[in-house]
Amino acid sequence: MPPLTAKGDYVVKNGTTLPLKFQLLGFADGNVVEDIQDIFVTIEGEGLEQTWELGSGRNALRFDESEFHYILNFHTRDYELIEGSIYKATVYNSDGKKLGRSISFELSSKKSKLK
Repeated sequence: MPPLTAKGDYVVKNGTTLPLKFQLLGFADGNVVEDIQDIFVTIEGEGLEQTWELGSGRNALRFDESEFHYILNFHTRDYELIEGSIYKATVYNSDGKKLGRSISFELSSKKSKLK
């Protein structure tokens, strides 16, 4: 979901907050699944391997009931990231099975944009 999508490469400005939003769709009907409690998100790349679990607060993965999507805020300023590096966000279930596609983005000193 915007600002990142599976359709393009995205450049994220170092020092900003990147909202990562996604929906999980049911296999049988394609409807949004909102009651999965055993998921987590990882963001990995050069110098970073971080996990977000469901919870509340600034550094947690949350489900937005009004918009029917999961969201986490990746605060780039909180990590020692390397500009020019590619980082990948992936959603997993509690068994470590990847759910859907991973999304990649590049860290830059310039303004965030689609490539």
